[in-house]
Amino acid sequence: MFAQMLKTVLQIGGIYLFYETGVWIQQKFHVPIPGSMIGLFLLFICLSTGMVRIYWLQSGADALLSWLPLLFLPSVIGVIEYAGFLKQHGLQAMAVVFISTVLVMCLSGWLAQWLAMRKEGVDERMDQRGNIRRCHTRGVHRDETSV
Repeated sequence: MFAQMLKTVLQIGGIYLFYETGVWIQQKFHVPIPGSMIGLFLLFICLSTGMVRIYWLQSGADALLSWLPLLFLPSVIGVIEYAGFLKQHGLQAMAVVFISTVLVMCLSGWLAQWLAMRKEGVDERMDQRGNIRRCHTRGVHRDETSV
């Protein structure tokens, strides 16, 4: 039990070391990226290249992930702080969020389909022009290409 807890604490310390390294790089070189993101990128690089094995940090990462929902607590407290507003206009606010989400999804889908069809049309025209050009170089007339 104690050995497992010590292992987890050391692994969390290893993850924290990457965080602190990222913060140090950000402050030392005045990088406009947050130090935590630099540390996360360093951790990713080390895991990807095999410099750090995943099992070296696994139980520490699992422990941190188990506490992750508590990080959303400030958002919940913010909602509670505006309880009066939500009691009065909550249904309207939810309707606006729902309707705008559906509209964005529909518009995005329609735009993606329209762009895909437009691209297919351009590809077909390019293909037809290419076939016509190839036929003309062989001496075949335009009427004979539509077989």
